[in-house]
Amino acid sequence: MNKTVNQKAWFFVIPVFVLVAFNAIIPLMTVVNYAFQETFGNNVFMWEGTRWFKQILVSERFHAALGRQVLFTLIILVIQIPLGIFIALNMPKEGIGVPICLVLMSMPLLIPWNVVGAMWNIFALPDIGFLGHSLNAMGFDYNFTQQSGDAWFTTILMDVWHWTSFVTEGSIIALSPETVKKPVVQKPKSTTSPLPKEGNIPKITANKYINNIPITNVGSETPSKEMAKTKSLKKPFRFIPV
Repeated sequence: MNKTVNQKAWFFVIPVFVLVAFNAIIPLMTVVNYAFQETFGNNVFMWEGTRWFKQILVSERFHAALGRQVLFTLIILVIQIPLGIFIALNMPKEGIGVPICLVLMSMPLLIPWNVVGAMWNIFALPDIGFLGHSLNAMGFDYNFTQQSGDAWFTTILMDVWHWTSFVTEGSIIALSPETVKKPVVQKPKSTTSPLPKEGNIPKITANKYINNIPITNVGSETPSKEMAKTKSLKKPFRFIPV
């Protein structure tokens, strides 16, 4: 089958390019513009070039921040990957517990990232937050706004809560595919009529069957029902309608 080649279909992609350009490309060019120029307002810019990039590459603060980021990433991976695989292997494989666990594991992923930050900020406040107030009530000196160790603990706990679900759901598909319910494929209905039971099959003779055959003229010969009767069987037989 030959398909018609029509390049006009690319015009349907133009609205997508417009939206992407408005939401991503134009703001990105603005960031690139501010990366090489300094401004103090009033639309007055001063060219800086690559001076800021050279300062960052030799900055000790930048190197320390990069090291803390690498350390944070390693801690998160060491915690989330084994924890996600462990949860996936121990989730129920059948019953009402399967959809309940899947929904509970998916809920953290449905919360936007900015809402997650605001929610955990209130949740971990030492005075009114449930986490901060509970830890202080148990005798811990917890204050993530003043102590760097508490800030690390809160950030790691928040990230584990938010992204372990992603590792778990990916592990479920890879390690326990039977947990995911297979689609039910219905068999197509038969278009033929069902066969009658053994006791209901009508008994007819060949003569009765031939009497119902329409006879047409074929060429110069004219077959008749009498000629067909002479060649038919006289014994009764079972006729099964299809």
